[in-house]
Amino acid sequence: MIKILIHAGFHKTGTSTVQYALKDNKPVLSQHMQIYLGQDFPQLIEACHAFSVHPNSDGLELITDTAHAFFASLDPDDTRPIIMSCEGLSGIIPGRRSDINSYSAVPFITCALANAASAHLDRAETGRAEDVAFYFSTRDKQAWVHSCWWQNVRHGRMRMDLDAFHDWIRGAKDMGAVLQETATAVAPCGVISETLEVGSSMPQGPLTPILNLFNVPEMTRASLQLPERVNERPGPTLEKLLLELNRSELDNKALQNAKNEMRRSWRKRDAAMMAKDDTND
Repeated sequence: MIKILIHAGFHKTGTSTVQYALKDNKPVLSQHMQIYLGQDFPQLIEACHAFSVHPNSDGLELITDTAHAFFASLDPDDTRPIIMSCEGLSGIIPGRRSDINSYSAVPFITCALANAASAHLDRAETGRAEDVAFYFSTRDKQAWVHSCWWQNVRHGRMRMDLDAFHDWIRGAKDMGAVLQETATAVAPCGVISETLEVGSSMPQGPLTPILNLFNVPEMTRASLQLPERVNERPGPTLEKLLLELNRSELDNKALQNAKNEMRRSWRKRDAAMMAKDDTND
């Protein structure tokens, strides 16, 4: 039986949709699980980010210590299973920095998290390492690369076009290999995965595999308010315009302001077009 489930990624695989669903339905789902999202362990995310940039023993020790502190802050008398959900537990999204084009930090990060989670269950005398599991959502490689590239164009200073990014990020695309390394690193804790494509076709969307792991009954599932997919990509025109801004000489603050204004204008244009279509129907 899973006592602690750590949903650690991957980026751009429906994780935000899952987190919105967990947050919006927390009053209903809390009878079945303790829900902790990124806002509940910001220092741990920061430590994971730092390690993915500078992977060294000090960074790994910081993850371990921060994870122990998080688990120590929980109510030891609460026996409900725990879910932690944040893709930041996989480190920084590949492509956000010019020196990060893989998920090579994930096996090390998850090993530290596994040790801390197992120690928590041991201290509370509520479970063993075998009761800790990591859940990763994955995605079709081509779709993931495009979505990851767009995320970095939108929020970072990505200057590469999609084709160049596709070649550069080759090390991050093989999520299956990352999962195999992670499974070896965290054993005897488990590693479970599902594709976004399969999850999206399930009754509760990408949240479904997590509900299944916690044996959430159908009556509860029927009462859930599920969000639409979030962070979907725009059309190629806006992508091209934002990429051109990233390649400009604007400083970072001016760049972000220009991108925000362009996205606002784009949303207004889309809203006007939708209103026009409704009028014509």
